[in-house]
Amino acid sequence: LKFPSLWVALLAPVMSGCSEQQLRVVRHFILSAPPLEVGEVLKDCEKIVGAPFEAEWLQTVLAEHTEQALYAVDVEDAKGIICPQARVDGGYLLPSTDTVFQVDHVEQKVTSTRPVTEDEVGARSRSEPFRSEVQKALKTYLGEHFLGQNACCTYGIDNEDGSITIDVVVTALDHSVRNFWSGSWASQWKTTFTPGAGTCEMKGAVRLGMHYYEDGNVQLRHSKEHSQQLEGVDSEAAFGKAVVAAIRAGDGKVHSAMEQLYQRMGDEPLKAMRRVLPVSKEKFDWTPARHLVAIQLAAGAQKSE
Repeated sequence: LKFPSLWVALLAPVMSGCSEQQLRVVRHFILSAPPLEVGEVLKDCEKIVGAPFEAEWLQTVLAEHTEQALYAVDVEDAKGIICPQARVDGGYLLPSTDTVFQVDHVEQKVTSTRPVTEDEVGARSRSEPFRSEVQKALKTYLGEHFLGQNACCTYGIDNEDGSITIDVVVTALDHSVRNFWSGSWASQWKTTFTPGAGTCEMKGAVRLGMHYYEDGNVQLRHSKEHSQQLEGVDSEAAFGKAVVAAIRAGDGKVHSAMEQLYQRMGDEPLKAMRRVLPVSKEKFDWTPARHLVAIQLAAGAQKSE
């Protein structure tokens, strides 16, 4: 990694601990790191500072990073997502297995698990049938369209006014150190509805990022918000299918927008960066015969000399 010289100057002087200013700079680096590359960023920061960071501070900052990047971890035979929607007392909730898990954010591994409590189950008893139908349909969708380290989790909340809130989190991360690239796709969706109403609005956002760092540092980050009306959601199964159909439509719009961007890139931004004519102000003649004649004339002139 190549750090700006000003930030290196801020980090370098301390050998036995970090000042608040230096910790703010390191936190900025960690939160800005592409997913799956934060370990390399952390190693470089420790080299510059010259000392390891305090364990408690590091856990706190890396927890911010993993929740922001939506990391997936193995929880026994299932996949849990480290995200704000999953936060409960003592860890993160995995509704599909009624498990709460704790994470070591430095190692990015699960350290312990426990069953959900009766109060935690009761807080989502009415929403659970809807949540489970969304989870079932969503797993099929991910299996068809996502590769790499992908996972999906759905969370239900029973509201006091009788309505239900369903949160959906989808994440897919992949990287290849040997080929100097990493990529991420994350989407978060939310809807609040009253069972039996037959319609509701779902809002969400898709965020993707790509990083290429072979002899350089090129990143692409894109995000798009969506809003869609769900119709005919009178039953749990119909609700699950409608939610996944809306997610599929939102993902499709992002894919189409990215394809159009790449098609325009050669004609617009990259073309604008290139010189229209060479320094001689003459267009290059691509006719092979003309250049062959010029080479023959030059060779003949050399022989005559």
